[in-house]
Amino acid sequence: MKAKLSLVVLGLFCIGIVSSCKKPSNISGTQRGDKQNRHGYGALLDSVAFSKVPRINLDEVKANLISMGLLSKQRLDGTPPVSMILNYPSPGDQGADGTCASWSAGYSLMGTLNNEYPTSGVSNPRSPFYIYQKDHSASGNCSTTDGMYLTSAMNILQNNGVPDYSVDSSLGSVCTVPSPSVNSSAAANPVFRYGAVTSVAQVKQAISLHLPVEIGFRVSTSFENAWAYGTTFSSVSGVQSTGHAMAIIGYDDTKNAVLVENSWGIYGGDATYAGCMWFDYSILTNSSLGIEMYVATPLSSSKQPVFEFYSTTLYKHTNSLNISIPAQFPSGHWVYNGQPFSAYAVNVAGTIPIYQFTSTTTDDHVLTTNSNPSWAGSIYQNNGAVFYGYANNTTTPGTIPIYEYYYNNDHYYSTSSTAPSGGWVYLSQPFRMLPN
Repeated sequence: MKAKLSLVVLGLFCIGIVSSCKKPSNISGTQRGDKQNRHGYGALLDSVAFSKVPRINLDEVKANLISMGLLSKQRLDGTPPVSMILNYPSPGDQGADGTCASWSAGYSLMGTLNNEYPTSGVSNPRSPFYIYQKDHSASGNCSTTDGMYLTSAMNILQNNGVPDYSVDSSLGSVCTVPSPSVNSSAAANPVFRYGAVTSVAQVKQAISLHLPVEIGFRVSTSFENAWAYGTTFSSVSGVQSTGHAMAIIGYDDTKNAVLVENSWGIYGGDATYAGCMWFDYSILTNSSLGIEMYVATPLSSSKQPVFEFYSTTLYKHTNSLNISIPAQFPSGHWVYNGQPFSAYAVNVAGTIPIYQFTSTTTDDHVLTTNSNPSWAGSIYQNNGAVFYGYANNTTTPGTIPIYEYYYNNDHYYSTSSTAPSGGWVYLSQPFRMLPN
């Protein structure tokens, strides 16, 4: 059964109504939307950034989900069912703000993922405002209408998570950094990884794996009409430069279309699935719309490889569970440098969080078990728990010591007890990890 918002919460969401437009002569049916108010959009599209996002391997994702016990071994022939609708959260309303990327990724996509892959201690709804707040506060941008890039939204989804709606229930001042309590709530609900998809077959496969798909596209008059009159968005006319973002939460081969959740309230779109609308399959590959589509995967409780990266311009090392660091932070010129050890993405029994601090002056990346070290001062910024490992004094079988070295404002972590040549100095043995 779909998770339903109370009428009170739904009332908070429903601030604006649907796009205004005059009924064209070639569209039949009753207008479901309000003619008086136009909703906000706010998706900034970047074809270059999208092209650099790794294409997700859904066969590999399927194998991982099965190995983790999150997905039953069904339909091993790889053929998706004829139709499938995921358990999505009740539609909300972004009003006139340019927050569609935050709504679609933080509220719809993450809410659907939580329903399909429940996490202990995490409940819906998630905040539809946090991703926008996190993005704009980072640059001191106080505009509530100018939107944000989808790649930024997906990065925040992965690196920071999304907080519970109860602790972040309004947009507020978007140039104000979210509070520690809000960030803490977000950290409990990130995605594990995300990647790009580019075909209808991949979208259907993702949905069949119970994974919603983020979609960004250029708005068109025909899209607005399809929403207003509850028809399938099947042809493209009147393409605009404005971008919009939504979440694909189902498909139906008998309709030759995907079901997409909007953030414009429930007075528009499909009559059966209020607040959602159908996109014909052809729309997903229409080159005039600048389509970007992303799939995110749920956190895994099995060990994951920790990737090492080296910046060829900053001359610094960093470690992450995210293999997409070079694509997500191109200005740092990060290159893959190996997989020195493994860790957990979630706090499994016996593990402790490993925090990452980054120097605002030298870009040095430091890993520590201390969430508030005295040496951090005002120079080192806490990036939160980047993965989970073991205390240095642990007796857990199978763990290995990690050695910390330092040279020229750069920290380096290795499984070797021998310092690298070239001036590196041994500092400590801060924690233990798992071998690859």
